[in-house]
Amino acid sequence: MQSGLFFLLILLTIVANAHAETGAEVLRFPIGARANGMAEAQTAVVSGIDAIYSNPACLAKCWCKEASFSCIDGLMDMSVSSLLYGQPTRKGYVAGGLTSLNGGRADIYWHDGSIDDIQPESDWVAIMAYGRKFSENNCIGYGLKIIHSNLAERETAIGFGLDIGWLYQKKGFSTALALSNAGIGLKYYKKRDDLPLCLRFGMGGEVYARKSNSLLLVGDLIWYNNEDLGLSAGLEYNYANILFLRTGYKVPDNKYTLGLGWKVVHYQLDYAYYPLENLESNHRVSLKVLLPSKE
Repeated sequence: MQSGLFFLLILLTIVANAHAETGAEVLRFPIGARANGMAEAQTAVVSGIDAIYSNPACLAKCWCKEASFSCIDGLMDMSVSSLLYGQPTRKGYVAGGLTSLNGGRADIYWHDGSIDDIQPESDWVAIMAYGRKFSENNCIGYGLKIIHSNLAERETAIGFGLDIGWLYQKKGFSTALALSNAGIGLKYYKKRDDLPLCLRFGMGGEVYARKSNSLLLVGDLIWYNNEDLGLSAGLEYNYANILFLRTGYKVPDNKYTLGLGWKVVHYQLDYAYYPLENLESNHRVSLKVLLPSKE
């Protein structure tokens, strides 16, 4: 109890001091199509190495080596891609990966009247995370991010972010709290942009389970600095751990999401339709490969 209150106090202290214009938009894109299909409501139920984004404490649930790749394609050739790998250790689970944002090409009109065909933005993020159990029902996780950003092919900046998360599980029910992107912002030539600090609280569990069918219900409260509190709710129908159907709804954005998944032996392919203001295609695909030990 005392450790939980101390952890909560740390989170509230950091959040209370968060105020400034934010950058590094690449950090706002969820990793994995499962999260997109459920309106990002994943804090308490995220599975596999996708937990590196929403709650590193959930890495403690991973039991074997995993690798995954996901991508979003959008307006003006904009794309976001992620490549992750993780494996268990004697004292927990370690995962790492790279996420990149390619801003496509655009004409930029400068003050001197000249026009350049340039890449408006290009970001990449290197992530390392660790999760472990510290009691029968509790898990904790930590993550470190290195962010590199390039604006208009003229200004570059490097920043560092810290993630921390907690997960409680009992009798098929989960609750979780996670803080993401706390740390040093991006310092460009004339200004500094804070990272998009995010606090998440989530709850979830199976509301129906019979034979080969189950239904997972999950909800998240999501807060970014300088933004209103958001609510995401998601549903996932699981048939025989082979076919997955997903949907979600997000407020105050008032946007719905749809998704599906297909798992065959150690391979899982996920797809999501996820409306975003600055993307035209609104589709995400991810492929996950489980690599169990031969022992």
